[in-house]
Amino acid sequence: MTDTALAAAPIIGNKPNLVHLSGNAAPSASWEAARDAYIKADKAVNDYDRDHLTPASARYMAWRDQWPTGANMDNCPEMKAGYAAASAPYDLVSDQFDQLVYQKTDALKAMIAQPAPDCRAASFKVETFISDESWQRVGFDEMMSHLLTDLRRLGANA
Repeated sequence: MTDTALAAAPIIGNKPNLVHLSGNAAPSASWEAARDAYIKADKAVNDYDRDHLTPASARYMAWRDQWPTGANMDNCPEMKAGYAAASAPYDLVSDQFDQLVYQKTDALKAMIAQPAPDCRAASFKVETFISDESWQRVGFDEMMSHLLTDLRRLGANA
């Protein structure tokens, strides 16, 4: 993608394309490794969600929704009897998904902590920060500090 095409392309929503762009400065190996680890962790979360969590959730909700409105464990013995068998598979999948999300969060924090070697890398970091809704995460202040440091450093060199 040429710089002209990049300038014309919307930034938000184009995150995967930023990975392959070359910048004016050669990306550092540590930046590339951190970026690649985040991309891999993000893919693992999305794939597991699609292949395991969403189907397990649908199966559990189908079981749950079969009961009449107002049914609960106290007033419906059949529901109580079947709950453990219906929820256990979902709970296992959900626990594994949570672990993948924790790994993705760690990878995100590590990537954001790496100095961006150029403006494109800084853009990727900011875009990822926004699309990942990082302002809701523990460690927001530290991640924002890294982003602002990149922008100040790269802005001073522009």
